[in-house]
Amino acid sequence: MRGPQHASAVAPSTVTWESFLTQWSLALCDGAMASREVERLTLSAATREVLPRYDAALTERAETVDGFAHTLDSLRRHEVTPEVIEQARAFTEDGDEGTRTRLRALAEVMAWQDRALASAGLHPGATLCTLLSLAVDRAREQGRTPSSLGLPELVRWWNVLDVDPSKVSLAVALARWLGAHGGGFEMQVVCEPRRMQMPPPLDRALRTLEAQEQGLELRYGLRDPGAGAPDEPLQRWLAALTDPSASVDRSPVLGGAVTLAEAQGPDDEARWVASRVARWIDEGLGSHEIAVVFAGDDPETRRCVGQALDEARIPWSASSPEGLLSSPVARALLALPRMVARGAEREEVLRALAVLQGNAPRAGEPAPWRVSQALRVLGVESLFDTELGARFKHGRRHHPAVVTGAVVASIDALSRDLWALAQDGSVAEQSERLGRWVDRSGGDGRLVEESRAVMATADLDPGAQAILRALARDEAGVAGAAALLAELPSIARAAGRDGPMSAGEFGEMLLDLARSRTLPTVTPGAGGGVQLLDARDAVGRSFAAVVLPGLHEGAAAVRGDAPLWGESERRAVSKAKKLPLSRGGGREESSRLLLAALATATRAVAASAARHDSGGRARATAAFFGDLQRASGVVVEHIGSDPLARSRRVPARGAERVLRGLAAQRATGDEGAGAGIAAALRSVGERSAIEERREAFFARVDGPGDAYNGRVDHDLPLRKHLELERWADARDPLDTTTLERAARCGYKAFALKVLRIDERPEMRETLDEKERGHLLHALLEAGQDALKEADAGDPVGRWSAVQESLDEAGARFSLEAGQVDAALLEADLRAIRRQVELWLGRRLSAPEGWTMLASEVGFGPKHRWPAVEIAMPEGPPVAIRGRIDGVERMGGVLRAVEFKSGRGDGYRRRLQQGALETQFQLVVYAAALERARAAGLVGDADTASVDGTYVGFRDLSEHGLRDALAKPRKQSETPWDIDALITQGAAGEGRLGDAVRAVVAPLRAGRFEPRPRDCQFCQYRSLCRVEAHDEPPDEEGGAPPGGAKEG
Repeated sequence: MRGPQHASAVAPSTVTWESFLTQWSLALCDGAMASREVERLTLSAATREVLPRYDAALTERAETVDGFAHTLDSLRRHEVTPEVIEQARAFTEDGDEGTRTRLRALAEVMAWQDRALASAGLHPGATLCTLLSLAVDRAREQGRTPSSLGLPELVRWWNVLDVDPSKVSLAVALARWLGAHGGGFEMQVVCEPRRMQMPPPLDRALRTLEAQEQGLELRYGLRDPGAGAPDEPLQRWLAALTDPSASVDRSPVLGGAVTLAEAQGPDDEARWVASRVARWIDEGLGSHEIAVVFAGDDPETRRCVGQALDEARIPWSASSPEGLLSSPVARALLALPRMVARGAEREEVLRALAVLQGNAPRAGEPAPWRVSQALRVLGVESLFDTELGARFKHGRRHHPAVVTGAVVASIDALSRDLWALAQDGSVAEQSERLGRWVDRSGGDGRLVEESRAVMATADLDPGAQAILRALARDEAGVAGAAALLAELPSIARAAGRDGPMSAGEFGEMLLDLARSRTLPTVTPGAGGGVQLLDARDAVGRSFAAVVLPGLHEGAAAVRGDAPLWGESERRAVSKAKKLPLSRGGGREESSRLLLAALATATRAVAASAARHDSGGRARATAAFFGDLQRASGVVVEHIGSDPLARSRRVPARGAERVLRGLAAQRATGDEGAGAGIAAALRSVGERSAIEERREAFFARVDGPGDAYNGRVDHDLPLRKHLELERWADARDPLDTTTLERAARCGYKAFALKVLRIDERPEMRETLDEKERGHLLHALLEAGQDALKEADAGDPVGRWSAVQESLDEAGARFSLEAGQVDAALLEADLRAIRRQVELWLGRRLSAPEGWTMLASEVGFGPKHRWPAVEIAMPEGPPVAIRGRIDGVERMGGVLRAVEFKSGRGDGYRRRLQQGALETQFQLVVYAAALERARAAGLVGDADTASVDGTYVGFRDLSEHGLRDALAKPRKQSETPWDIDALITQGAAGEGRLGDAVRAVVAPLRAGRFEPRPRDCQFCQYRSLCRVEAHDEPPDEEGGAPPGGAKEG
């Protein structure tokens, strides 16, 4: 490539490309693109020195054999699909190879320069705008038309390398203008946006441009034409290009318009906020120049906005102050004195090391997992063990692969460091000792380096942003802990605590002070991300753009000293903006004043509100944004709910992800994807309509009660993908608990099978009912096994064996329940053990002659006992599996025993009221026992009958299946024949078979109807929201929600 002084001597066939690249190189070297006053490029001395080297490097890069491979690598890094890469390869194989090679290099560096400009806070379209303007100027100087510049290929390559809808629309608009004013070239737009679904404003703008034969109508997609006036600065900038003598700012900037949006729920509102922030970033604002300010205390809105920004891959940081102990690293560091005061127990030390150091080995030390493995092999219970030396010798001799010399040295040094922390001393001495652990906790810069490594990939991995925020929190936590240790001696002197104190006392004092401390504020740099702020934290700070989500209550001044919008600020803005204040001062007026003030102080303002919360309950009693629209004249954008949009409660999985991709593919107008796509897309449309009707039903208390969620019977592709016709067959048998869940409410099976959402366990300090049941089963299994193995002729030895087995089972359960308070766990353990001992003692003294035949017996596939199989009219039979707590023989009766931690009469009442409707467990267990007896796997010739029994350990009551169902609930019901129920049920027939088929057949057909039963205890109620239509009538006698008819 030649320099500018040789431009006139270039052959006519290549003069356009040569001059184009030369002028562009000058712009790069002169820094003219980073300036907002581009008038005419001049050559400086520095430019003349740098230009030859730059030209040589560009030419070498463009003409080497590896140039195209490098371009493909760049495409892959930008997550372009393989189809686009193949399209790019085909594009470069036809035409003049020299021109194509230079074009590739040009487009690639353009994409790089565009990102550099965006990070500097300039408009990302400035690169292409400047290039096209330079090209037009150069072409006019040489008497040539812009149509010879090859701009369609340039726009196409720029689009592929740096795919972004708003930039593409601007490029298309400029290229259209050049084509219309330069004379006679046709251009075909090839748009490959990174997002599968193109935003509607851009889609409309591109369709408008494609429909034009020549000329340019200013509907270019940077702003929705229906939402307000077009961008005046950009409009003037484009119009000025028609006049070569006009002086024009070639870097269009944002306007100061206010944008309002009203969404249905917090998820939809959060997605709109993320899209607005993404648009600002695309239009040239740095992410650190944007703030999302929350005027109220609404945790739901904050969570939704944070997740929406993560899903949009937009970096963000929350500036609200957190407690110092919110950092696990700071918490572990400051708890070390209390830990050594308790004796430096092995498990506590290992947990602290895992938090403070992670699994990364430090210089000259083995990895922490090796230390952990060696301590467990050596049987070290405390790091203060006086026999550590002897244990080291034993381990080196018998476990040389685990207890190595480096590991021994590391454990010895760790023990000495912890022992030093355990010594008495003054506050200054204690603080100095603990301060030496700051480096081990990451104060040596390890977290900083990890943060930088994560930031390098943060734009590609949405989860990296969450990791980065956690690392920044821990880094701030270590800094805050070090600052507290530095201040502690002066605090102690001021309080008169100069004397020595124990490590335990020092640790308690340290944690008490830490609870009142907050994490130090870290000032973000240019790459710090979007700021999520409380109103009080936003006061006094400057931002280029501000979003105000959650304005459903408006911005009215609650009190005179309100942090964001007090009465004094309200009056000052009213006077400055010459907007009169009414005597009432409603929230519409206050919000209008706030938005006017922000619009004056920033370049862009957006505000949003959601009409309903995630449960479908209305947030605002009046149409607040409608009133604000009439008061301010700003058009409010109404955001409809997207039933196929990803939600934090319903993550896209399997077929759901495929269907949403197909819907997005249809929205972008992509054709030719296969003959089966049309039917699938119709299915998506039908399903979307059902979801919309459901949302309308659950969002309004007076809506009709004939729509619900959980039905996919109309969606044949989804049913085939989920293989619903084979649901609960032998490949994936049906648990008895799942059978009862589906019988109670089909939507629970829908959430587990289709949405793949498991019930969320709740963290408690004591055992819940389910965990008490686990403890009860563990003790019973141990006691029953001990009774079977002990000598029946030695009752004293037999009972001693039971006591020992109960001790072992209780200790084992206590070790596994690490999240529970130790004192509360001990109380539960004593209470349940006492009941277990009473029941076992009662069984040993039973006059009928009691024998425990088996405990924890599993039936079903991969078990010794066969499954209970129910034949279906269509498809494979249903296979039911389960685990029976105990099988005993009492006299001549063989009984399947199910132990419950509650009262037995409650389970008896449930069985009487819901047998084979919602209660299946005891009937299925009895049928499985009968099937095993028929196969000769249990029982003998003396067994006369089979029964099932509930044992409630709260009152030690027993309730058999035959006793509970001896009488029907109503006189009109058919009496129970228990022998036929069990015998026929074992064969998959009779009343048990009919009941199972009634539950499973609709599910296999895709009908998962919710049933309003125990909704207040269901963890899926936020998804189906049936409780919104299960409310009692109001006190005035109105109709109940759901539109029930009178009479």
